[in-house]
Amino acid sequence: MRERRATSRGLPALSRSRNSERCGRTASSRRVPPERSDATVRHVAQCLHRLFALAVFPARIIERTPLPPGFLPKIVHRRAKSYLYPEEDAGVLACRRIALVIRLLYGFLDREGCRVGEATSLDFRDIDLKHGEIHLDSNKTNDPRSWALGSDVTEALRRWRDHFHPNPKPDARVFVYPETSREAGEAIDSAARADEFRENLQKAGLTRPQLFINDDERRPIRVHDLRATFVTIALASGKTETWVSDRTGHRSSDQIHTYRRQARTHAELRLGALAPLYEAIPELRAAVPDQPVPLRDPQSRGSSGDRPNKGENQVRSEPIEMIAERVGFEPTVPVRAHLISNQAPSAARTSLRRARCPSTR
Repeated sequence: MRERRATSRGLPALSRSRNSERCGRTASSRRVPPERSDATVRHVAQCLHRLFALAVFPARIIERTPLPPGFLPKIVHRRAKSYLYPEEDAGVLACRRIALVIRLLYGFLDREGCRVGEATSLDFRDIDLKHGEIHLDSNKTNDPRSWALGSDVTEALRRWRDHFHPNPKPDARVFVYPETSREAGEAIDSAARADEFRENLQKAGLTRPQLFINDDERRPIRVHDLRATFVTIALASGKTETWVSDRTGHRSSDQIHTYRRQARTHAELRLGALAPLYEAIPELRAAVPDQPVPLRDPQSRGSSGDRPNKGENQVRSEPIEMIAERVGFEPTVPVRAHLISNQAPSAARTSLRRARCPSTR
């Protein structure tokens, strides 16, 4: 009982400070290293909250949790995050110094947006390569979801299964080391390690400072940031929040909204979409199937660059030359006309008709 009282008195102090430089640490919160971020402190607090909740039920060790309402600290300072540009993604996927299965996993993550743990736990029975559909029944949020895979991802996984996977049974993991590897058939346990991910980026020749800086204002890129790559490029290409959340599992618009500024910058710089996965990886590009399966969108430049379905996006207006670049062509003349969607307000369509057909009076 004495230990319980001491613990309950000390724990709330954790929520009152972030680090010694900004908020000042009390005796109990000093147990968290001062260089740790707001997110780390909050994560520790969440673990404690969960521990005491389990102690109440189902363990029934204590009658009620000693943590008061509002115990969880807020994340006051967020460090800047990075994502891979399409040209950087292409460089990583083409680097043969990185294991083929690792490159396939990286390409799958930044084209489909799921968590790395969800991807590495996938079996072939979870993926319908005939129809291009994935079923993610077990995930972090206990919210089963299914979605249509990108055509290029479906074709890449089909070639991986037919030519490189050591034992493509229905209950076999999708991402395992091939027969040519010393770890043949073993699951990818180290794929989520951030240090190994950054080492692989350096093997591929990536040198952009923002990917590797680690200070108070910016954190280095991690495997989890491949989700940021997916969301950023999807939003930049005009995908809706619903389309994105179907794949990522985000439950609120606030979580997706954090990527919008980055997506606007990506679109303004015209960095483009990711290359088709089966073409970006040399081994898969060379493994041509006996009966090629046509892509759903022949003009697509990759999963995150697929054209939006009719009625999927809000009203938008964009220059013709941007549309031409998206499908891989350049206009012969610098046309600056704008396309107005049929979903635009009637007043806009009326004004265009009047401008196009002036009065005969």
